[in-house]
Amino acid sequence: MNHTQQQSGVENLLRFVNRYVYPCKMTIPVDEYGLLMASNSRLRYSGLNTIEECAQLPGAILLAEGGMGKTVFMDQLKTHFPDGSCKLISLEEYTGDSNGLRSAVEPILRGEQSSLILDGLDQAPDLAGPLLRILRDVPKDARLWLASREASTIRKIQNEHSRLRSFNLAPISLQDVGDIAEGAGLNRNDFIQAVKDQGLLSICAKPLG
Repeated sequence: MNHTQQQSGVENLLRFVNRYVYPCKMTIPVDEYGLLMASNSRLRYSGLNTIEECAQLPGAILLAEGGMGKTVFMDQLKTHFPDGSCKLISLEEYTGDSNGLRSAVEPILRGEQSSLILDGLDQAPDLAGPLLRILRDVPKDARLWLASREASTIRKIQNEHSRLRSFNLAPISLQDVGDIAEGAGLNRNDFIQAVKDQGLLSICAKPLG
């Protein structure tokens, strides 16, 4: 199995674990390995938001390092709009094609769709300027989500669209690590002990890393 196949397998398994986001500049409970401490009591008071809660927002900006599972999260978010009102666009597909991007967003601009998810702005830096101009034409009542690593364009979008709260994508928990291991056909306890012994458990907090 090559690296691409392995990553695709992990992405599929990630769809079956609960992911959380939290407002930027907040501190969330993590253990010594950087894994989310996700007991019910901690979640209740931590400021973490579920994907269901995200779907109720007027939109948001999701920031996370590479390998944290932004794309999987955005795919899952789209499933909360099964009526076809939400369009998910991978910006990387429009690198060098700003006209194509505007055409893809046109249903939102015309009010034919009410929600837009834009994934991977950091992977399409040449679209920074065109995207800023396009977003100025998006109706104010449209729901808008963007996912990216930290980038100067994201900061400009934050400044121009203050209604969009900024969130970080939380790491996964030890329970999630075990669930993913089991989903891959491994013994959860043996896997966790093995990565601990090899000093690799901190890498698991960043599931695609």
